[in-house]
Amino acid sequence: MSWIIPEQPRYLEAWTLLVALAMGTERVAVLPNVASLPLRPPALLAKAAASLAVRTGGRVILGVDAGDPRVVHADGGPDLAPTDAVDALAEAVQAIRGIWDRDHRPVRVQGRHYRLPGTRAAGSRPRSSPGSASWPTPRRQAHETPPT
Repeated sequence: MSWIIPEQPRYLEAWTLLVALAMGTERVAVLPNVASLPLRPPALLAKAAASLAVRTGGRVILGVDAGDPRVVHADGGPDLAPTDAVDALAEAVQAIRGIWDRDHRPVRVQGRHYRLPGTRAAGSRPRSSPGSASWPTPRRQAHETPPT
């Protein structure tokens, strides 16, 4: 199996592919490597990861990053300065964690890049809280396990 790289013409949409892969296995965890947040609204990404985690018994790992500016631009995403992209990443992670909150309180984010006036988690309620996160500084990525 070869790696799927967004710049390649044979590029497949990651979350559609992850669902197909996860439903065809019973023990393999799936992950999108990293999801480029400028191309995925954080509320939608959080709900997609949580929904897939529920359907697979927790076999989903979510990695997010600020996005490669060339890919983001080519796919119609916002052109952000590097510092703004990192700020947007932090806002998005705040929103994702809020949506995964076990209390199901409305999530309100009033940031410069993302605004959520009171969204809630959709679909089935996750069975556990989010796992730990790591923040590798050089690549500005965040990795977290969605709740199951």
